[in-house]
Amino acid sequence: MENYLLLVQVSRVNQTIKAHLDGFFDHGKKEVLEAKSFLYQTSLYADHLPHEDIVGLLYSDFNIKVKIAAIGEKILSFVSIDTLNQTLKKMPEEIYAVEDLLKHLIITNPKAQKELRQSFAKVLSHSDILTLNTYAANNLNTIKASKSLFLHRNTLTYRLEAIKEKTGIDVKTFKGILIFNLLFSL
Repeated sequence: MENYLLLVQVSRVNQTIKAHLDGFFDHGKKEVLEAKSFLYQTSLYADHLPHEDIVGLLYSDFNIKVKIAAIGEKILSFVSIDTLNQTLKKMPEEIYAVEDLLKHLIITNPKAQKELRQSFAKVLSHSDILTLNTYAANNLNTIKASKSLFLHRNTLTYRLEAIKEKTGIDVKTFKGILIFNLLFSL
């Protein structure tokens, strides 16, 4: 099971707010990135993280705007937490998956796009990239993509899972495949 990091940015901070944030993650490691940016480590799955609870409590009790991004630890071998933190600052208050931050980074920063492409290209084979492009071109339809690649459907599924293991991005979702489509589309 992959550990997740929650990147949390708040519009203002004081001791009470810090205590409430820390209360959500009393078992996880905390790192203060900047005055209003915190990084919490948790072993919960991204789907089980208490995003809405944090946002609801801080907004209703303290009238604080919150931005949260759930980040799998594997992605940090491709992009720094500081880059993700700076990207999150430019986005509106919401709860984000790491794919949302990467999409924004790719679209708004050509240098970062090039660096991400190079980083992912180091771990993805030509066959992996062809698989991703074909899967995207077939609207995430496993049967159509496997026929286009002359593969058994289970082989394609295995390849997609292997790409997820290598990169930390679930390419069977629209947000996941979009990242690689923006980086590697032919």
